Amino acid sequence: MRRYHAASDGPLVFVRYETCAVGVLSSAPYLACLNDPTPWAREAQPNFLANSRTVCVREGWAESGTAITIRLRAAGPLASPALDWAGLSNALMQMPGVVGAESWRADAGRTTAATDEMRLGGAEDSHVDHAVIVHVRDLDAARSMVAAGLPARWLAGFSAETISYQLAAALFYNMS
Repeated sequence: MRRYHAASDGPLVFVRYETCAVGVLSSAPYLACLNDPTPWAREAQPNFLANSRTVCVREGWAESGTAITIRLRAAGPLASPALDWAGLSNALMQMPGVVGAESWRADAGRTTAATDEMRLGGAEDSHVDHAVIVHVRDLDAARSMVAAGLPARWLAGFSAETISYQLAAALFYNMS
């Protein structure tokens, strides 16, 4: 789990959870936990507003203390267009301050499983079709990249929301 805090306008927190396989997030034991929220979750969850939870399959890997999230949604009513990840990642890696990038493609079947914990928020979670996480050297590099504009050629067919975050905490554990 990594928790990032916003360094620009947008959602205040970006939290990413990593599992050994996306199937863990739709497994019976995991769903049983989400359908039996703890007392803390019952108290806290209604305070988490405008959640965007999407189960994704990741391509690429990078890590840094500053990340830019590019949340992509299909621009039209049709299914999400294909993202040219090879072209986009090459273009991103040419930009000053970029240390790596990840492509997160939504797994719609696992994302839409409604649970008791999700219902505590009072509003349905939003989802993204695709996300690109760009890891940069520091906040100045993030600001420069956002100001320069994204490689639009590779984002055709998507509407994009770009937000910069700084790492606040990281927790690693193995449940095996």
